[in-house]
Amino acid sequence: MKALNKPNFINKLENKIIDLSNNFYNLALMITALGSVPVLVSYLIFLSILGYLNQNWLFLKVALSSLIIMITNSLLKLVFAKTRPISKYSQNLKTYSFPSGHSTGSSISYLNLAFIVSQYCPDLSFLFYSVAITLFLAIGLSRVCLKAHYLIDVIAGLSFGTIGFFISMLLY
Repeated sequence: MKALNKPNFINKLENKIIDLSNNFYNLALMITALGSVPVLVSYLIFLSILGYLNQNWLFLKVALSSLIIMITNSLLKLVFAKTRPISKYSQNLKTYSFPSGHSTGSSISYLNLAFIVSQYCPDLSFLFYSVAITLFLAIGLSRVCLKAHYLIDVIAGLSFGTIGFFISMLLY
């Protein structure tokens, strides 16, 4: 696939993030794990079981919407077929780069979690959504720091997951 021309400010920002990452590599590894497939799938399974046992169909709808967006993201990777940046971290990764699956999955999953918790503690909604947004932005930045993705991959993934969340909100 032909490389996309990025605006110069994106290249500069990406390089600054990568420079920072050299100092925080181990921290970036821990943060990126929070958006990994095993963590997010475990969360979805837990949410589904909890919803089933309590006959709370909202939990199941939230889990299903997250799963649909994550599967769609995987299909989009095949459509765009964009290669990853070359780094020691990304050399063993077998999937394509665009859009970032960690960014997509973490944005929709953590926003959905904030939504569910906010249903039970509406006075703390702002706090829950703030934590969710901080978490998925940190996960997205960790992907750039580790050179697993270009910044545009992360922006696309975060956008796709967030848009998926808002669309799913219309369906609940």
